[in-house]
Amino acid sequence: MPEPKKFTLDPNFDPRGNNLPDIPAEIVDYKNSQRFRRMMVIIGCGILALLLIGLLIGWYFKTIGNEYRYIKLMSLYVPSPMDESPGADLESIVVTDNGNSYYAQKVVSTSDDFNKQPYNKNKDSYKMIGAPGNDADYVSLGEKGNYIVIKTKVNLKDKNIDTLTINEITPDNLKEPYDVFMGTSKNGPWDYLGQQAGAVDIDLTQFLK
Repeated sequence: MPEPKKFTLDPNFDPRGNNLPDIPAEIVDYKNSQRFRRMMVIIGCGILALLLIGLLIGWYFKTIGNEYRYIKLMSLYVPSPMDESPGADLESIVVTDNGNSYYAQKVVSTSDDFNKQPYNKNKDSYKMIGAPGNDADYVSLGEKGNYIVIKTKVNLKDKNIDTLTINEITPDNLKEPYDVFMGTSKNGPWDYLGQQAGAVDIDLTQFLK
């Protein structure tokens, strides 16, 4: 039985054959020009997208990202041992903007040990969110250094802002001191609004620049 024939592939084999004409130079130039145009369109779209993203980022930091929507309340009170309601007792916060009242939207952060106060029976920070409830619906700031940061719906430096009201209940007329700050993020930087005690109305127009 004869052995089967072996075939080898010629690396120089041209399937078009050697008799086919070369591609005209005009067609080659046309394809190259089309390729160049597509590349320029892609590059142009990329640059336009980067410019648009840059404008959006700039707009955000100029408007929303630069608005004072955060309030920080820090206790200055040194409580007596085993005080079950230490520091300022905060019921609610309200911002008056052009005659409209806006309450705190949410608590965004607290001091690290805020929830570890062993004797404080009023450390549920969410109780100061929204409109005032009853006298039992409040949060105690705790000992000196403890703080709560809340977020408001409106910009505290809006030209229509009238007043920042802090509703602090004062049993036995005991007004515990606390510091008030406002900032553009939950981590600051902070503008100092002064030391307060008890329920107060802060005129925010004096802080407009």
